[in-house]
Amino acid sequence: MGWTIELTSAILLTSVTGSILFLGWYVIAFVLDRMGFVNIIYQAMKVVMPFWMFPLSFLILVMDNLSYNTWGGFLFNYTPFAAKMCLLFSVAWMAGAFHYIGKYIIEVMTIKSRYQNAEFVNGPCWHCFEDACECHELDAHAFRVVYSSWDSSPKIFGLLHPTVVLPRDIYTENELEVIYTHELTHYQQKVLRLKHLTAIAYAINFANPLIWLFGNNVRNWGEFACDNTSLIHVGGVRYYFETLLALQAGGEEREMLRANLVGKPCDLEARIIRMKRSDRNMSMKKKVLAAITITTMTIVSTISVSAATIGAANAYMHLYDATVVEEAVAEPLTIESDGVILYTASGLDEGFIEEEGEVIETYGARTSAVFEWEISKNRSKKTPGFSVTSGQTITVMVVSNPTDAVIHMGIIRPDGSRLYREGTGTFLQAFPTYADGTYNVYVQNLSDGSISVNGSYTVTD
Repeated sequence: MGWTIELTSAILLTSVTGSILFLGWYVIAFVLDRMGFVNIIYQAMKVVMPFWMFPLSFLILVMDNLSYNTWGGFLFNYTPFAAKMCLLFSVAWMAGAFHYIGKYIIEVMTIKSRYQNAEFVNGPCWHCFEDACECHELDAHAFRVVYSSWDSSPKIFGLLHPTVVLPRDIYTENELEVIYTHELTHYQQKVLRLKHLTAIAYAINFANPLIWLFGNNVRNWGEFACDNTSLIHVGGVRYYFETLLALQAGGEEREMLRANLVGKPCDLEARIIRMKRSDRNMSMKKKVLAAITITTMTIVSTISVSAATIGAANAYMHLYDATVVEEAVAEPLTIESDGVILYTASGLDEGFIEEEGEVIETYGARTSAVFEWEISKNRSKKTPGFSVTSGQTITVMVVSNPTDAVIHMGIIRPDGSRLYREGTGTFLQAFPTYADGTYNVYVQNLSDGSISVNGSYTVTD
């Protein structure tokens, strides 16, 4: 069940990291919006996007844990209580993630099939598109331009094969110029890529309400940035929006995987207001102020992410300690098995460092393996985790050299506690198990020098 702990940690930390960066962006956007920096706000949104998807904080914790710096290698150890909670979370998350990934795949396939056999534009409409591509320094033949009977607003979609869609209508040359300029600007600003990534981020963070607010902002600021750039190429604010108003009858709801030219009246009104506020002749004073704002919020967001990551790790360690103590209270410090005294401990002895040693699996099964380790003073080595069912027995054989070196030889149970035998020389011991989960075999060197050990383990019913 160790994977459930790691999956839960990765998802939660990624969601927290994305939320913090998004909130930082939100503050930046509020300030810069008042100054008219539309394109800067949109570009900053692209920086936030990876933090909703890439588990950077989790990987940092994993590397720190493996180096035994802060948490001594115990960060992702777990108790049965933690394992149950993480299993429930993992099942719920996978169900939701598969649901949204399924919706995304279905939408992609639906869009692709709808326009697969669509009629290509020709004549003046195509020549106008070629002129627009030339102005944008793009190859017109890299695009598909098709007519559609399903859509009432022009749009663009497609990552590998971008397609511009024109509703069946009669357009003037000026209208075609605005339409093509708008859609090609969307393509150059990579808004379609951002939209697809956002749809995947929905699947990862669907339980976080902030991801839906982020997606809404992706749609809004994609249009604002496109308007801010497009109107420069087609005669200015008034001419550009007069043309959009003439096409307003075809307004549609905004979509995630396609970029519409014209939305609902309230959306177009917001775009007009934004462009009136936009400052396309920025003074140096405003540019410096914008740079200071972005730098400050980036620093604050980075510190917040670091604090949240460390706080989450510490909170988990407190939960781990509390549940281990709660479940280990009734267990005796020693038990007898086959006439041999076995000792129990809640974790690795203080002052020791534990590393994961290599094993060679026998018969192609992780429940049977051999190992040969060199273990330094004040060190312990453990096998990779393997699954055991309650009631099974783990039989371990270890031969140490020198033969008078004192060692602990035993198993690490799913809750992180240890059952071991202490002594010297050769050991052959069967360890009982009482819980399902992931176990490890370990050898701890208590001598004053380095030792070598040869050993094996087998899980039997």
